[in-house]
Amino acid sequence: MTEIRLQIDEVTIHVFCDDDEAIFALHEANQRGVPLGGPYSARYDKAHTDPGEDHLHVFMKNNQIFAINKSGTAHDHSHGTHIPNRVVKGIQKAFPQIQLPDDNLIECIGVLDEMRWLTEAASEEAT
Repeated sequence: MTEIRLQIDEVTIHVFCDDDEAIFALHEANQRGVPLGGPYSARYDKAHTDPGEDHLHVFMKNNQIFAINKSGTAHDHSHGTHIPNRVVKGIQKAFPQIQLPDDNLIECIGVLDEMRWLTEAASEEAT
């Protein structure tokens, strides 16, 4: 039996486990990934599905602020997220394979864009 001790401020959590994979997962959960500068870090994941795309999860301290696909498109509903300049520089240095949007804004379809698309599609069907 293995004990893992997690210390959070004044609270100690004791986890007892026999499974090596579970122990690895608990240790992996403590990792924040690659530092990007300041409170930011990132974790690069391979595609989970086929078809799918490799992607990057970006965190500020313990909280995910967005995820972006390798192609620069939104991942995990991160549409419309503005990427901070410090994070852009960190991603360019640590993850050059990630294509970042020119304006640091992860693509999104706004209501007006969606209405325009629907209008154009209806016009094409009518002709």
